[in-house]
Parts: sequence; structure tokens; C-alpha cells
Amino acid sequence: MSNLGQKRILLVEDNAGIHKEFYKAFDTQAHDPLLDATNKMLFGKKTQAAKHLDESPAVLLHSAYRGREAVDMVRKALLASQAYTIVFMDVHMPNGLDVVETVKQLWQVDPELQVVIFTAQLNYSWEKITHQLAGSSNFLVVRRPFDVHELRQMAAVLIRKHELKDQVRYELETVENLASEHHTQIEQITAEMQHLATHDPLTGLPNRILLMDRIQQAMAQAKRYGMHAGVLFFDIDNFKQINDSLGHNAGDQVLKEVALRLRKVVRESDTLARLSGDEFVAVFVCQPSEEHFIAIAGNFMRQLSQPYKLKDHTVSLTASIGISIYPAHGLDAVTLLKNADAALYKAKEERNTCLIYRGDFNKHILQRMNLAGTLAHAIDRHELVLHYQPVMDLKTEKILSVEALLRWRHPTLGLLSPLEFLPVAEEAGLIVPISHWALRKACTQAQSWVTKGLQPIRVSVNIAMLQFKKENFVETVEQIIAETGFDSHFLELELQENMLIGKTQEILKKMNELRNMGIHLAIDDFGIGYASLSYLRQFPFEKIKIDRSIIQSMRDRPEDAAVVEAIIALSRSMNLQVVAEGVETFGQLDFLRSQASDQVQGFIFHKPLDEPAFRRLLTKLPEGSITL
Repeated sequence: MSNLGQKRILLVEDNAGIHKEFYKAFDTQAHDPLLDATNKMLFGKKTQAAKHLDESPAVLLHSAYRGREAVDMVRKALLASQAYTIVFMDVHMPNGLDVVETVKQLWQVDPELQVVIFTAQLNYSWEKITHQLAGSSNFLVVRRPFDVHELRQMAAVLIRKHELKDQVRYELETVENLASEHHTQIEQITAEMQHLATHDPLTGLPNRILLMDRIQQAMAQAKRYGMHAGVLFFDIDNFKQINDSLGHNAGDQVLKEVALRLRKVVRESDTLARLSGDEFVAVFVCQPSEEHFIAIAGNFMRQLSQPYKLKDHTVSLTASIGISIYPAHGLDAVTLLKNADAALYKAKEERNTCLIYRGDFNKHILQRMNLAGTLAHAIDRHELVLHYQPVMDLKTEKILSVEALLRWRHPTLGLLSPLEFLPVAEEAGLIVPISHWALRKACTQAQSWVTKGLQPIRVSVNIAMLQFKKENFVETVEQIIAETGFDSHFLELELQENMLIGKTQEILKKMNELRNMGIHLAIDDFGIGYASLSYLRQFPFEKIKIDRSIIQSMRDRPEDAAVVEAIIALSRSMNLQVVAEGVETFGQLDFLRSQASDQVQGFIFHKPLDEPAFRRLLTKLPEGSITL
């Protein structure tokens, strides 16, 4: 039997920054309630060895920077009876043994060693490594980045697996001397091991290992009966914001609820699996028609769009789905899953949509990766710019304020809108510096208009969620105002609904501090996110901006027209201003006038203008044409 106390893990990676991330993740002082709950769920029935597993095992993490160094460390540890349980290894092993040769030599020293191979490359192909290491079941291949919770949970599961294997080995060695009643216990432990190896501990759904086998079975069935097999790859839109705002426990509650809802759609003959995080996969065999798979995806999306109740919060979520179909989009499980993932990646750009794989999607993923690399230097190269779109008084048709809108003047792709690059900025961890740049630039340019003798005008700037969640956000805003000399009474910050869930008192404190500085606050994209109308009473907003998608769908969806009518009526009763975004037709304008809406913003009055064009507009405006 192996020691159930401190477990030894080896990280093989030539990047010192990754080592720091792992040491932080395995800080033994950190308490992970979800990890405790996972252990209890997996090993609730205690046995002689399992009774010690209620608490997360202590972990001792060691570092190696080259493959040969790792082999020597594993050999020495084994000789000292202090064997490593897990080796985490980057797929890229420069200056020496490559990853496959390193793993083979590690297993020559310790065949029981479990290996986790990881990479940060989205389009990395694992087929070669999987083929070369196919003789062993003691390795996993995963994709970075993974958060602290996922990393600790993965390590805990592998450690438990290792301990269970030791326990089964011990039981088998002594089985001849055991009475017949112990036979049931051995079968139970073996079943737990098999289930652990093939199922997700949080939701109980099949994991990647079992999923790949089920895809193979679906392809064989489709081929036999002249049908098609479909792989539907799910991702919950903006799920990270749930974890960031309400914590991982709330996120896990959502994931379990998602699994329950998805089970309502799948048939007994279908497969539903969870890969990692908020990624789910469903496998279906249907008639050879894309419409069948689109209809199935629609059923999934309707189930997932129903509100989720989390303690004191009710949130609405949507899902994006990528679909690949056998045999058109692949003849093996790996290719089908990869192409469904590529379709999902494309669908996430629009969110709340499903897309069937097309041949250029993988090329699109590479373009997104290249875009992220270029975006990292956009500020230094002065490629980011602001455009300005006026907000109009619907009664007087005078300009009330102007919204600063971010654009990227890409050196080869031309002028890009935020929808084309802000999701990339979020994935690459660039959203905060870019958002700070936009705030500073808007204040600088607005102050320059005043300096040139133009009429003062209120300028609104969109604030990113991660930017607002920073502890020093208020201090950063105060510093920008001081450095630019801009009058804070002419600054308006637009917050999105999803920023309002979480620690209400901390959020309210920030907003009151901003208001005390004279800054105006507006809630942006209202009507499509997390917030309920009760948020309007809790937080000191002055203005509501109705999301453009609701305005533009009023003609075809009467229920959206009713939503706009209700928002305007409620806002009037609470003395809040209302801005209708995305107004482009006279029909929309007439409806808003009939509801006595306050303000509008859209192409029907002004398109977004670059700074010189907007400055010329200000210059031409007669005195009194701007209302503050």
C-alpha cells in the first residue's frame, strides 16, 4: 500500500512562470470546498484505506526544467521510497529529450507513474503523441489555460486513482485468504475505479475517454444503417463571469444544472459528456440531414436559456454550439471532435448560436490566434482609436452626449469593430489595459475639445467587467481624470448588467465613490443579461440603455416591443433616463416616440465618427445645440 499522506508531484517545464502558477495552485494552505465535496461524492462509503480520503491530500511539488533531469529525479525518488505520483509536462521540451522520449524513459523507471501532458496551443494535434504512447493508460493530454480549481481537482482525481490502484492490488494479493463476503467489496472498488476513469466527478457524465469510444460506436452505427452521426460541442456563453462574480461553488451548481437540463434532450441511445470547464459534447445518430442536427441544437439552447436560480441571484445564460457530422466532416473521432470545436469557436463570436462546421473554420482559428499576437502590440503602435456616436434628445433632436466607441486600425485587415477583437482581447488577458487606454484617450480628447473652445459635452465610456472588478478601479479612474484635466462631471461610465451580480456591498461602494466624484453611471445593453429590474433600485444609475438587439427585433417580435415599452414605463416611474440603442429606421423611431422615450442613439441620426470628423461636427453646431 502506498503512503496516504503527502503526495509528490513533479512539474517538467522550461518556463519559470508556469512553475510559479503550479506552486500557487498547490498551496497547501488554500482550502478548496469543491475539492472536498468531490472527494466526499466519490468516496462517501469508507473502506479501510478510504477512510483517510475525506480531506484533500497534501501535495509536495518539485520542479524540473529538462526531460533528462526529470528522469533522474524520478529514479532517485523511487530508490528513496518516495516515488512521484504525477508528472505534469509541457508538450514542448526543448534542448534535450522530446516529450515522447521523456515519458518512455520515465515509465522505464516507474511504470506506475501518471503523466499529464499539456499545451496552450488551441490547434495542437495530439494524434502522434497518442499513437506513440498508446501502450499505456497512465497519461492524459489536456489544454491550457486551466484555472487553479481545475488543476487541483485533476491532481486530486489522479492521486485518488493511484491510491485505488494500490488498494486493489493489495486486496488481490490477499484475496485467497479472505472470506467470500469480501468479494463484493473488491468488485465495488473496481467499479469505482472504472467509473472514475471514464466519468466526470462533478456531473457524473462520461468524460473524454468514454466519449471518444461512444463517437466510434456512433460512426459504426451510422455507417451500418445509412445514417449520419453528429457531434455537438457546447460552450456556455460568458460562464467565466459566473465564477468571477459568484465564485466557483455557484459555477459548479450551474454546471450540474446544465447537465440535468441537457439530459432531458438526449435519448437513451445518445451520448452526453462533459469535457472540462463549461464544455459539453452530445453525440447523435440521425437521418442524413443537417436540419435534424440544427433542430436538436435548438432544443438544447432552449433548455439552457431558462433562468438559473443561485442563492440570492437569478441569472440567464445562453450557449454556443458547434456541429460536425460524420462522414462529411471526418472519418474518425478525433477529427470530428476537432472540427466541432472549430465550429464552436466560430459560433462563440456571435454567442447564443449554433454553426455546422465548414472547411475554413480551422483557418479562422489560426487567424484569431494571429490576431491575439498582433493585438498585444496595438497600443504601443498607436493602432487603437476611438470613434464617437452622439446620443440624441428624441423631443428636441439636440445632442445630449456622445459615446466613445473603440476601434482597431489593423495594419492589414483595416478598421475592426470591438465585436471582432474584444473577445480575442479577453482570451489573451488584454482587456484591462485596452479598456484603461480607451478611458484615458476619451478623457484626453474630450478635454482637448474644451481647450479649443468647443462646447462641453458629456462623454460616455464602456467599462469592461474585469476592469471594474479590479480593487483599484476607482483610484485608476481618479488618476486618469487628474492626469488629463478632464472635468469628471462630463464623464459617464457605462456598466453592463453582468457586473452587478456578486458582492453587492462592494459593487455599491465603488459606484457611490464614482458618483461622489461627479461621474454619471449608466447600465448598458439592458434587457439581455443577468440583471433583473430590482437592480435598478439597488444601484445609483441615472440612465438605462436598451440593447440594440431588442430595438432591432421589435418589428418581427412583438414580445420585444412589449419589453421596450415596459422598460420605458418603469424607468419613467423611477426617474431614470432611457436610451434606445441601434435605432436605424423611422418605424423604430415612431414607436419610441409613441412610448415617450427620452433618448436615442443610432444610424438614423449619426454614425460613429472618428475624432477629427466629430470635432468638425462640434465646430459646426450652433450655440445651444448641445443639452447637458
